[in-house]
Amino acid sequence: MTERPVKMRNHEVQRAYLGQWLSPSAPRALWYIDLRPLQKQQEVSVQRETPESKSNGGYRCNANFAIHDYLYVPEGPEGRDDSLEEDFAELESDMVNLCRAAINGNVHSTKPDVIKRALMGCLSHCFRDAYGWQHITQESSSITHDELVSKARSSLGLYEKRASGLAWSILWNLPVALLTSDRPAWDLATRRDSEHTEIFMPLGPNVMLMGRKPSGSHKAGELYFCQGRAEHAKFCNQYNTTTVNRARGWIVATSEQQLHALLPEFTTEKYERRISTDKQVQFNPATGEKLP
Repeated sequence: MTERPVKMRNHEVQRAYLGQWLSPSAPRALWYIDLRPLQKQQEVSVQRETPESKSNGGYRCNANFAIHDYLYVPEGPEGRDDSLEEDFAELESDMVNLCRAAINGNVHSTKPDVIKRALMGCLSHCFRDAYGWQHITQESSSITHDELVSKARSSLGLYEKRASGLAWSILWNLPVALLTSDRPAWDLATRRDSEHTEIFMPLGPNVMLMGRKPSGSHKAGELYFCQGRAEHAKFCNQYNTTTVNRARGWIVATSEQQLHALLPEFTTEKYERRISTDKQVQFNPATGEKLP
């Protein structure tokens, strides 16, 4: 039997997820800004990736800007271990299925086990961005790649406990196009008291996933599907502002125009100012409570 090659090119955010942001009109394109030149005090620009056409009439994005070699594949005495990358890939498959179902308005036909794995795929993006891992190693030079992967696997298990205790909602057909980035999921447990914990992640340019503490008719472990309304425009704009402030590696939109409007926010001065506020926050992903 031929041994399976180890996965070298790891997407920090799955390309099929980013494919939900393909421009809706021809010619189809994935529009993005690569922010990494700012780390070398270089200017950034709006760029496009042309997707590959598939035989079924769909499109496949490569999203090369989201690739990092061996990001989740540490090297040990017996070679590289890509088991975490494999685990992420399985969760991401269901996550993309949920994205597509939400965009098409048919979440209710999605099987509960698929939803459960999809939520874990979303929650994995609370702790797996390449910038975050680089920041940890810069602040704690003694931590190894293998230890980072081990912490990520532990976080995945703790977030699974957290997910079952949250009430989940999907806002569909929102009035403002949402952005996404190398840090698409935002866990407010790092910013607020756990009593107000919420988790946000866009599932598409007009669809938002939210996890919050159960209240009223919204019960723990349940997923609610809600129609977006005109008054959600303010919420969408606030989320996009947060995405701009949190993006470190790249940012994606459905249109060239939306990104061109954001270019003034991505100067070296503003980027360095945002990075200067970054700090590690220790908290328990299972409860959202900060650790001393």
